[in-house]
Amino acid sequence: MDMQRILCVSDDHLNDAVGYFIYQLLQSTAEDFAKQAGVPNNSPSLDAEIQQYYRIMTNHAITFPESPLVLGMSLWLSHFDRSAAWSRNLSEAGLLAVCDNFLDKHPSIAWGQSQFRDFFACLGIKCYLNDPSQPLQMGLEAILDSWEDKGPTNLAMFAAALIPGAFRKEFFADKR
Repeated sequence: MDMQRILCVSDDHLNDAVGYFIYQLLQSTAEDFAKQAGVPNNSPSLDAEIQQYYRIMTNHAITFPESPLVLGMSLWLSHFDRSAAWSRNLSEAGLLAVCDNFLDKHPSIAWGQSQFRDFFACLGIKCYLNDPSQPLQMGLEAILDSWEDKGPTNLAMFAAALIPGAFRKEFFADKR
């Protein structure tokens, strides 16, 4: 893709943040591997792609429809680099939208019609907050309980939402 035209229209611009994050992750991973191996990093630079996504992100705000998937993804992405301006903006807007959609609902009613989307929202919140005493996390536990009572069909995503472990930034930090 030469990034000259939009291939997938998205009203929320979350894909731009995902692209930005993934390109940064790929570049830093290549640098880390080269450093650990004690060899020069001969991987192609992704600076141009990273800058392109950064420009898109700064020119188009991410909107938050009532989509648990978008909200969960925004918080999951944000937890990787909390100090970056894009991350602070994304998480701030995401947390406000989650509060409006999670805390205002009766705890015994699952948020959406899709288990996968609800589970991803729960995963994103748990990764970002990482504090079981937060009222928001207690609310999402009620949502997970309601899906458990109905019988989750997406067991892998349900397990990840219950215990996000490997999806957290810190998970692999001590395992090198």
